[in-house]
Amino acid sequence: MRMCLPWGISMRVRSGLLALACVLGLATSAAAQSIYGARVIVTGAAAGSDAIWTLVAGDAGKRVVVNANGIVEWGDGTNAVDTNVYRSAANTLKTDDAFWSTGYLGVTGTAPYVIMYESDADADEKYWHFIASSGNWYLQAAEDDYGSTDTVFQATRTGVGVTALNVGATTSPDTHWSYDLGLDATRWRTLYAAELNVWQLTAKTITASIGGEIWTSETTKLTAALGSEAGDTTITVNDNNLGDDDDPDEYIVLKSATNIEVMLVTSAPGGDAGAYTYTVTRDLDTSGRNAWPAGTAVILIGTTTLGDGLITQYAVDTPLIAGEAGPTIVGLVRTGADWDDLEPRWAIGRLTGLYGYATDAYGFAAGDPDLAWVKVDAANGVRLGHGVTTNVEIQADGDASFSGSVTATSGTIGGFTIGATELYAGTGATRVEMQSNGGFWAGATAVGDAPFSVTVAGVLKAISGTIGGFTLAANTLSSGTDADYVGMSSAGTNAFWAGDSTFADAPFSVTAAGALTASDATITGTFTTDSLTIDGTDGILFDEAAGGDDYASQVRWSDGSFIAARNDLSALHLQGPSTATINLYAAEVGLWAVADHGLYLTEDELVPETNNDLGLGTSDKKWADLWVYGIANIGGGISAAGDAGATDAALGACDAGIYSLEVHFGIVIGATCVTAPSPLAQQVTWLSQELATLRAELAALQMGGQ
Repeated sequence: MRMCLPWGISMRVRSGLLALACVLGLATSAAAQSIYGARVIVTGAAAGSDAIWTLVAGDAGKRVVVNANGIVEWGDGTNAVDTNVYRSAANTLKTDDAFWSTGYLGVTGTAPYVIMYESDADADEKYWHFIASSGNWYLQAAEDDYGSTDTVFQATRTGVGVTALNVGATTSPDTHWSYDLGLDATRWRTLYAAELNVWQLTAKTITASIGGEIWTSETTKLTAALGSEAGDTTITVNDNNLGDDDDPDEYIVLKSATNIEVMLVTSAPGGDAGAYTYTVTRDLDTSGRNAWPAGTAVILIGTTTLGDGLITQYAVDTPLIAGEAGPTIVGLVRTGADWDDLEPRWAIGRLTGLYGYATDAYGFAAGDPDLAWVKVDAANGVRLGHGVTTNVEIQADGDASFSGSVTATSGTIGGFTIGATELYAGTGATRVEMQSNGGFWAGATAVGDAPFSVTVAGVLKAISGTIGGFTLAANTLSSGTDADYVGMSSAGTNAFWAGDSTFADAPFSVTAAGALTASDATITGTFTTDSLTIDGTDGILFDEAAGGDDYASQVRWSDGSFIAARNDLSALHLQGPSTATINLYAAEVGLWAVADHGLYLTEDELVPETNNDLGLGTSDKKWADLWVYGIANIGGGISAAGDAGATDAALGACDAGIYSLEVHFGIVIGATCVTAPSPLAQQVTWLSQELATLRAELAALQMGGQ
């Protein structure tokens, strides 16, 4: 039976679905029906009673159920309904099950967000918030509802990818040494951290850090564990960079905080990306085989050929070179085929064990220790050398030493400007300059205007100052005062003087013309001159031939007496105060004579030229005493004119000679005769010998006068 009311009329159906079907026009026809403008109100008998439900023909269970309290439930048509959606609070729609969307879930609003949390008996519920706010998207973990101040994790997205990640507590992987942060192909750009505490740091082909040491070299890492047994000779690594197919001999080091092992790669690579395999010779350092877990850094320290290198930074010491102590950063280069044939080429920090430093020293060193090198440390300053020889040393106090030449064509040193051929400072009166081809000067920019200069030839110019205690003026050099004065002048006629500051009063002086004045003189050694005049008046005159009468040279005294030699060297002239001269001629070799009076001096006697021609003394000029050894045959006798009692008889009685005379007040009063030779004759012979000596001395004097 079909009960239908006109459209637009509402009714309350209390008799269940059959009445509702009638209202909807669905009870009596299988065809789809439409309701336009109608309002259907279904009132359930209780809050949990079904108001509307649907099923498919043949279903044993309900597909959709709308309860009178607003809960909508879903089932599979076979079993009881198991999924629901309902209003849990004001403005809140909730499900007790799960929700999946194959499209997207849209949440709108001024600050929309999605909350996930687990409600349990704890007072502190854990929340995940998906928030859109101020143009950003946030993923936030918190101990309370959104907006709390105790957020422990927050990810911010403004574009593609996460742009900010904030963590408020410790973050760790689920399993120790099992997960990575970033990927080999997708890396984090920059890591900012207050402290980096890493057991082992591996960055492909760049750096390996283990314990207190960092090695910068080409690296990789184990991607499979390596055992410690004898047969464990294959390593599996992430990168294909250990040697090459033609020359695979590559030294590698595996190191942890407590273990180290050096190996040699001896095969070409096998395997594939992320799991390349190599055959190795193990335990080259003889410290023992070790078990190495996956993830261990593999550091390359060069092939067996020369030239490979690495950088090591160590806090205490390094296993690469024995005897080193840190903290130090060292650049090492391979110098031999053994694994530890590594030498430094530069070092910074503690230099103990490096570059010849046997004791603690901190500083910098670079170069080949066996060839050219430079070292800088607090104790020795800056040094440059070759092998064991220090060639340049600049100490901490500024003292410097160079074993070779120093060349500079520009720059400054001690305030001086360095040029290609000069070193100078200042201008005008403050100028000081030195040129390699111009000498040295000071006090003017141009050398010609300088008050002080020295040319490359050694010519010195100075107009003031002191030198060796002497005062230097524009044209004088002097020292002392009064009797201690010594002066020298380059101007006028006064050249040198001493003993007084005034030239004319000085006891010693030399004019510019060479005139010498000296109050006293002592000359030792040889005195040589072409012309000598010692005047006082006409004292000693040499080279005075024009002075007259064949006198080529003279030794003259102030009373007019002189000794002179003739031009023909035939005689020695002796002249007293009067004009009369006594000429001693060289009559023959060994003989001198007075030509006018015939007095000859032979080698052993002095005799007159003519018998009885010369006398000894005169009547008015008598010899006071005559001392002789003996007198022989005085023909004329001996007389004392005017003395009474003087007779020849006393003398003539001795035919053989007189031994002695008895004289009383100059009068011979007796004689003692002796046999020949008489003592007087012997005395005469001695006198002759003395005269011969005088002759030789006079001859020498004559030769000197020439």
